[in-house]
Amino acid sequence: MKGAWISETENPRGWEGTTLMRRIGHRVDTFTDTQLEQIRQISSTDETVLRRVHVDRAPSPALLTDTLQRLGASAKVAEVVSPDVTLLLIDFPDLPTPVAEKIIQGATLQEQQQMTQQRRLPLRLKTRATGASVRDAIGSGCPGPVPGCFDQH
Repeated sequence: MKGAWISETENPRGWEGTTLMRRIGHRVDTFTDTQLEQIRQISSTDETVLRRVHVDRAPSPALLTDTLQRLGASAKVAEVVSPDVTLLLIDFPDLPTPVAEKIIQGATLQEQQQMTQQRRLPLRLKTRATGASVRDAIGSGCPGPVPGCFDQH
């Protein structure tokens, strides 16, 4: 566990929620408490696992570390408004937040349940995000607007 320290008088076994995440180290300083809880849930990191990380001075779970790195490298972190948008931005970090929000808003009830229960993006939403990323990449490489091209963007 990089960056974290525990004094002799502290007892990580009694820590809960945000304290467990905050004590990971400086790499979590830029996140709000709500964002840290979303990151913990998205990465499927149980509080028991985090306690073990602190007690045994073990490395953080790989998925938690990856999620922190991806979101920490993104300026969008402050803009994240829902766990589902966060989930989409983890897989598509270059996707503009308003586009991610629009994709999530277009989710069916079944897709919303999949995101909530399984913390996984449905294939249709991944496909939409990939298409939006490609349109954005192609659009940013054009010297100017092309009439009728990517009207839905």
